[in-house]
Amino acid sequence: MRRIEFRYCKRTLNEVMLLPLMVFVGLGVVWGVLLFLILSDVLSFTKVMPIWGPIFAVVLLSQIIYGFNAFFKWPKWGEARGYIDLELDRAVLHYGKRTIEIVRNQVCIETERMYFDLLGILPVLTKYKFKANGKKYHILESMLEAKERTTTLERRKHISVRLSLREALVQIFPLFVYNPVAADFFAMNCRGVRLIYGISTIDAFTGSPFVPDLIGAELVENSPYIRCNLRNGENMSHIVAVLSLQKAEGETVKPSIEELRQRPILGVTETNMQG
Repeated sequence: MRRIEFRYCKRTLNEVMLLPLMVFVGLGVVWGVLLFLILSDVLSFTKVMPIWGPIFAVVLLSQIIYGFNAFFKWPKWGEARGYIDLELDRAVLHYGKRTIEIVRNQVCIETERMYFDLLGILPVLTKYKFKANGKKYHILESMLEAKERTTTLERRKHISVRLSLREALVQIFPLFVYNPVAADFFAMNCRGVRLIYGISTIDAFTGSPFVPDLIGAELVENSPYIRCNLRNGENMSHIVAVLSLQKAEGETVKPSIEELRQRPILGVTETNMQG
């Protein structure tokens, strides 16, 4: 069994802002009742305002300050960590008090992009939705991690980046019921070749100008990957990318070339090296 850790957001912005919203509603109700009693001559306006006026003003101001503070500090307040225990044909997703058992072809996954402002102050996040055993679950990427990994320009352009939760789910994506929309989300373009992480193999480069160097592939120590260089077919000394192939648990001996051809690609790093 292998454990993959990730960061996520345990509280959404709506949940953080729920307290001031409830207070505003409560103030509105109380004001409405007092106004009704004043208009009904049950209470005197001159007696109500000296007492309740300052109280309402203090509560209202405190919630306005809390609301602005929550908007900017929400990333830290919502930060949490989870992990996935990965086995051959199943995985167990742990986050907060929730546990989702993911057995091959029994759990559905969907993705949704989340925008939190129009000015690009906060990054774009992805919410992952699961349906397992008739129950629905969802988990949101870490806002704090997204702020750490994005620039101001990327946030203004609403460009999403690859975060630890997505990197973790990539490795178990083949276990989910295949969803072409979600597959597109987990896909990437490598030198003009479309790859779906966790599903595509090196056969995806068949017919392209590039050749995976399976003979020179190497096991990466203390890593779940097998490193395989992608070479330019016209100049084999030119390495255009490094492919990370899936390594079996406890694997210490390099698999055969035929076995390597069946290993899914879990990551790609484009390069421009000679070697």
